[in-house]
Amino acid sequence: MYLSAFGQFLFEHEKYKHLFATTYLVSKQVANMLQHNHHQLLFVHQQMRELVKKLKHEEGDMGVLYHEKSFKTIDVRKVKYHLYKGASNGQTAFRLAYRYDEKEDCLYANYLWLDHNRYEREAERGKGIYEEDSEFIDITKQLAGVGR
Repeated sequence: MYLSAFGQFLFEHEKYKHLFATTYLVSKQVANMLQHNHHQLLFVHQQMRELVKKLKHEEGDMGVLYHEKSFKTIDVRKVKYHLYKGASNGQTAFRLAYRYDEKEDCLYANYLWLDHNRYEREAERGKGIYEEDSEFIDITKQLAGVGR
């Protein structure tokens, strides 16, 4: 697979590095959500890339990047995964329990919600935040759309 001239331009610019350098790993729960909500795939991938961009460039609002802090019932001492309060596209709310390893440049997507009400109910109980959902699967090629 070859990159177009535009793809090469993007690849060569530091500003867009988050699109190509980051490894994206998802739990089985996230993989199943992607498979069963295929019509939302583009939105979800875009939101995951946006999260990484915000983390790498320190652009995001702390209340959005670490949304678990807004839940009084969450025990912060047990938190292994942060909550990202992503965008809503009119029909779907993107909420993700994640861990980003800056040294490895790797995003671990542990638990995904596309329903805001379900997110509120489950997140306040620590679902997806305290423990790994499962082993992680590499979706970098699918998300970036290019071979590495």
